[in-house]
Amino acid sequence: PSLTAAGLHHANVIASDIDTLGLQLVEAAAHDQALDHLVSTQVFDLMETAEVPPQVALYILSDVFESNRIAQASAKIVHNILSHRDGKVWVFAQSDRAQREVFREELQSLLVNDDPSIGLLQWTNDYDQEDQLWLCNVDETQVTY
Repeated sequence: PSLTAAGLHHANVIASDIDTLGLQLVEAAAHDQALDHLVSTQVFDLMETAEVPPQVALYILSDVFESNRIAQASAKIVHNILSHRDGKVWVFAQSDRAQREVFREELQSLLVNDDPSIGLLQWTNDYDQEDQLWLCNVDETQVTY
């Protein structure tokens, strides 16, 4: 997602991951695609929920729900972003990933504690530019490679 965002929008992007090898691969790919002036990397642990990511215009989480604990921690981080940052949050998750519902339910609970009138969060394919949060339903059977 980081390289796509940099390439399509010619915007500065911070790619984050706990895996330093993964970040090195992002740096190498950015260099190969002449995007290294737009892409920087930062180690970020989703399990450190007290940590709020740096201020950016758009936060993207893509297929990070490898376990229930990571899904719950990710919900807490998204909640922190929505509560303390101005940026938009896009969360991409495959429709067959069971832990994505753990994430959605945890985030719903955290948001309802802040505002009891909040509506039900749902995964969708439709993006509304007015929304600060987009839970994007990824159906692998519909992806063309």
